[in-house]
Amino acid sequence: MATATAPDVTPRPVRLDPALPAAEAWADAVRGEVHTALDWLQGGPARDVATRIHEARRACKRLRALLRLAEPAAPEALREMRRWVGAAARGLAPGRDAQVTADTLDALVSRYAGGLDTGAFAPLQRRLRARVPVEVPERAVLDAVTTLESIVEALAETKAPRPDPDALRNGMVKTWRRARRDAQAALADDAAESWHRLRSRVLVLANQAQALCEVTDDALSGRERRLRRLAKCLGRAHDCSVLRARIADEPVAAPVARLLDTLLAADEQAHYCDAAPIAARLFDPPVKRFARRLARHWASDD
Repeated sequence: MATATAPDVTPRPVRLDPALPAAEAWADAVRGEVHTALDWLQGGPARDVATRIHEARRACKRLRALLRLAEPAAPEALREMRRWVGAAARGLAPGRDAQVTADTLDALVSRYAGGLDTGAFAPLQRRLRARVPVEVPERAVLDAVTTLESIVEALAETKAPRPDPDALRNGMVKTWRRARRDAQAALADDAAESWHRLRSRVLVLANQAQALCEVTDDALSGRERRLRRLAKCLGRAHDCSVLRARIADEPVAAPVARLLDTLLAADEQAHYCDAAPIAARLFDPPVKRFARRLARHWASDD
C-alpha cells in the first residue's frame, strides 16, 4: 500500500500487515516502498536535494531488504530485482556521498575548533561543500524511476513471487546467519573491511525487522533498536573511512593531510570500539534460537 506524502512529512516505512495473507502483505509493502522512493525522486515532501536523495536511497534499501526477505520463494527472480534496485540506488550515491563527506569534515573541524588552528582546513571544507549537488542528476532519476516502476509491473504478473510465512521467516534467518558470521569475523580481526561488511548486513536486518514488526507481535522491536544502534556506530566509522580516502586524493598540504588522517583514524577506531559490545551481545545467541523465536511469535501461518 502506497504511503501518502504531505509537505515536510517523511513517509512512514511500510510494515507487513498481519491482517493480510503473507504474500499479499509482502507485495503491498514492496509497492509501498517503491511509491515512497518515487515520491522522493519526483519531488517529494522535501525542498532540499540532499534530503530527497537520502530518503529515496533509504526507501530503496528498505525495498531491497524486502526483496531479500522473500528470496527463498523465488531466488533467481528476486535476486534480479534486487540487483536492479541496487544499480538504481548507486546512480544516486555520488550526491549523498558528497553531502556526507562535507558534513563529516565540518563536524570534525567544529569539534576541534577550540584546540587547533582549524583555518588550515577551510580550503578543503569549501571544495567539498561546493561538490554537494544542488539538483538530483536527471539521468540517475530517470534510471531509478524506470527500475522502480518495473518492480511494480513485475509484481502484477501472474508468475510474480508469492512468499508464504515459511519463505519470509527463512529469508530473515538466512540474513541473520550471514550477519552473525560477519560479526564473528569483525570481532576476531577488527579490520575495517570486516566491519563494513557487517554494516551492510546489519542495515538489511534492521529493515527486515522493521518490516516484520507487526506480523511478529512486536517481538523483533528490541532487536531492531539494537541493530539500528550498531548500524549507527558502523555508519559513523564508515563516514570517517570515506573521508580519509577522499583527503588522500585531494590537493591538501601534507601536514594538514596527516593531521586530518590521524584524527579521523582515531574517530573511526573509537566507533568500532563502541560497536563491538553491541555486536557481541546481539549475535551471541545461536541462529536456531533466533529462528525458533521468530516462528513462535509469527501472527499466522496462512
